[in-house]
Amino acid sequence: MLSSLTLHVPRQLLLVPLGPGETKQITHDSIDHAYARFLPDGKSVVFAGTEPSHKSRIYVQAINSGSARPISPEGVNGFIPTADGKFVFGFSDSVALYPIDGQGASRPVPGIHPDESILSVSPDGRSVLVGVLGGYAVDVMRVDLASGRRELFKKIGPPDPAGVSMYNVVFTPDGKYYAYAYINLLSELYLVEGLR
Repeated sequence: MLSSLTLHVPRQLLLVPLGPGETKQITHDSIDHAYARFLPDGKSVVFAGTEPSHKSRIYVQAINSGSARPISPEGVNGFIPTADGKFVFGFSDSVALYPIDGQGASRPVPGIHPDESILSVSPDGRSVLVGVLGGYAVDVMRVDLASGRRELFKKIGPPDPAGVSMYNVVFTPDGKYYAYAYINLLSELYLVEGLR
């Protein structure tokens, strides 16, 4: 009798050159790495990851050396750093800023809801663009990080919303340009008449 064994290989982070050169794997551990971003200094990355038998959390790691260091408790997801690179936005039942250096407590962020995604951080670090992904359009809100005040910044989506589900939206820091990805799930509907 043959049995099959499913082996889960954790996803690792790779540094891919934009020109000639070789791809370099920058993580070599048992963490299943999810979304990642460079910190502003370009020397480290912050990412969401899950270790075996644990819940997800936020990690930071230098690109050229070292190992991943957790900076949030388990059950927190996030990978978007603040403009100055000192904190990362973390999402759980609430939204908070977690210090990159791991020193000090997290700080609640007013005005951002846990079901939203951060689409961009302003260059001055005073506001963020957020939105709820997964629908046929996204209402992009600008949130003032000091007061939590929210205002509609832009509504985006494809011209034909039939069957569309948007799953990734990214704005440039100045908010002038954006890109989004979506899937188009279409099906056929049949009408049958006269059945008894």
